[in-house]
Amino acid sequence: MKTTDNEKFENFIFHLDEIVQNFIKRINSKGYDIDFEKNSIEKFEKYILENNIKVEDNDYYDGACYLGELFRHIYGGNWILDTNKKSIFFNKPVIDYGSESGVLFSSFNALRAIIIKQQSGTLEKIIESNTNPKKIDINFK
Repeated sequence: MKTTDNEKFENFIFHLDEIVQNFIKRINSKGYDIDFEKNSIEKFEKYILENNIKVEDNDYYDGACYLGELFRHIYGGNWILDTNKKSIFFNKPVIDYGSESGVLFSSFNALRAIIIKQQSGTLEKIIESNTNPKKIDINFK
């Protein structure tokens, strides 16, 4: 029997806390000292860049889970399964943080952008463009 997207999402939510706590312990044991405070954004990005994390690595999935929870702790919101068929995040877990413009935050896409860009400050720009869409910098320079 094929697993539905809703079942996959429920499984994701069920295991989220354990994944995030294990990721935090693993990263902190390497000296990065991350938690759920805003200054962890830079530390998290530094870990990703210094350790050459790839999308294929376990740290990609675990890191995206952590990043989503970090975002939620700072900006609020809840994980949802995006059911908008016109959305680039369709059937993916995202954070709905109640933005006036309806913007959703995808920690998986944000982490992928950091990996592709390989430049410090990328995550801060992504978060800024999500939380303050009037100041979007599409050039990421």
